[in-house]
Amino acid sequence: MPVNGWMGLAFELRREQDAAEVLPLQRAAAVARQAERRRRASSTGEVQREALEAQLSVLRHALDIGDAGLARRVGRTLRTADLAGLDGFLAVLRDTRSSDQEIFDAAAALALRVTPSPE
Repeated sequence: MPVNGWMGLAFELRREQDAAEVLPLQRAAAVARQAERRRRASSTGEVQREALEAQLSVLRHALDIGDAGLARRVGRTLRTADLAGLDGFLAVLRDTRSSDQEIFDAAAALALRVTPSPE
């Protein structure tokens, strides 16, 4: 039921104003949601790159202190997708039959050759 007079006019103007304010807010919210989805997708690659950097720094530390056990544990956490062409060194780190010297050689090769690429 419409309200007549000044009150009715004020009510109608307020409803139109609310609708005019809501549409830009809805558009802004939709844009923000899309930006958040894109940010999450790009941050996944960034997180993986930072994780690889952290693992390689632990691997270098294992070499510095001469801890073959730590180098083996890091070898288990590295992903073959991050080590294109260096799968053989990773296999040496993961092989329980590898000697400490083989572990150190493989770890040194990985630590020197792998540089995380920004995505």
